[in-house]
Amino acid sequence: MLEGWLEGASGEEPVGELEVVLGNCAKEGRELARREHRERVERMAVLVGRVQDLEALPVMGDEETAEWTRTTEELRRAVNERAHQLRIRAHVPEIATEERLSRPVHAKLAARSSDSKITALRLPNGELTHDIDVALDHTQAHFQRLYDLEPRDRDHVERLRDDFLAPIRSARTCDDPSSDPLFLRRLSEAHIELLQQPITEDEVVAAIATTHPGRSPGPSGVPYELYHTAPRAWAKALSRAFNAMTERGSLSPKQGQGDRQRRRG
Repeated sequence: MLEGWLEGASGEEPVGELEVVLGNCAKEGRELARREHRERVERMAVLVGRVQDLEALPVMGDEETAEWTRTTEELRRAVNERAHQLRIRAHVPEIATEERLSRPVHAKLAARSSDSKITALRLPNGELTHDIDVALDHTQAHFQRLYDLEPRDRDHVERLRDDFLAPIRSARTCDDPSSDPLFLRRLSEAHIELLQQPITEDEVVAAIATTHPGRSPGPSGVPYELYHTAPRAWAKALSRAFNAMTERGSLSPKQGQGDRQRRRG
């Protein structure tokens, strides 16, 4: 189904066609996730029940012991698979169990897995609310005020920003086509020529091959596993869409930075 969507794209509007494919993938993915979740929950209930029945026996013989071992191992795999899927949905990086983890990594993972609950929130008028809608509205308004510039402070903020950015602005030569304003260094002729070339399907396939199977790609929210299912078909759609965005100048700063870093790699 996925390869049919990708191969069926005409290429006349690559960006729009890619968005349609991603939308279809999201819809089908949600249906698949719900179905697999139901099947996994039912299967785990059966396994847990069988383990409890075996452990309730007064004496376990060799046959019961072997069955208990097989059942608990299957249950462990089901639990790990559920945790794997939850990490993908939550955009939490997965680290192999055989890798040695540093203390900072342990601390970050522990902080992410901690169970913190807010049962009530105090509003500006002093009232304590348990209503989730009221609490969310207050929280959103609070953090929005932190990022909104009030008119009376705008000039002051602009002056501070100009003072902070003055050394950077003076160091970069934005009018020089050989200058990279993000990295503050001149690009070689080879780099300039490389950046002007379109992205090839082979480059996209190579990039997909280097992605970790347990990490999500960031703002897009699309798990890498989706690209691993049909890398060559995805490479065709992604390269056409990315080249189209580059040619018409609709590349976001984050996408442009990723393009430069990928080509330098």
